Amino acid sequence: MVVVMTLLSQWLGRHLLDRNTPFPDIYLSDLHGQPVPFPDTTQPPQTTLVYLFAPWCSVCRVSMPTLPWVESDNIRIIAIALDWRQKSEVTDMVQSVGYAGTTLLGDPATAKKLNIQGYPSYYVIDKNGAVRFADQGLSTLPGLWLRTRLADW
Repeated sequence: MVVVMTLLSQWLGRHLLDRNTPFPDIYLSDLHGQPVPFPDTTQPPQTTLVYLFAPWCSVCRVSMPTLPWVESDNIRIIAIALDWRQKSEVTDMVQSVGYAGTTLLGDPATAKKLNIQGYPSYYVIDKNGAVRFADQGLSTLPGLWLRTRLADW
């Protein structure tokens, strides 16, 4: 079963950014409309889990509430909403699942730059800004936790 799940995960994520490549600079806004560069160079370097979601995605509704359990003093979580029409769709979804972490608003150009073709998608970025892990679809809490801990090894 583990082998099947691993192969399925690799197939689903085949189009994502390559491992060990720099995560591209993207410019987004927060839920209040304030511009936010990512990665934010004003913050100390830190392992980051980038969670890309769509407000209509049922799998995202299930997985998003587990994200805070992965966060720690050394690991930050950034959720980026894609494929939305109105900001209220994003705020309603985030509030309905009880996610209080950082949420940014992306657009079709963001999705294209990050090679996102399905939701949810994940990138684990190491302290140096390189993609260490990439995945698409439902990921378990232990899987996300382990990937974020292994990112800087």
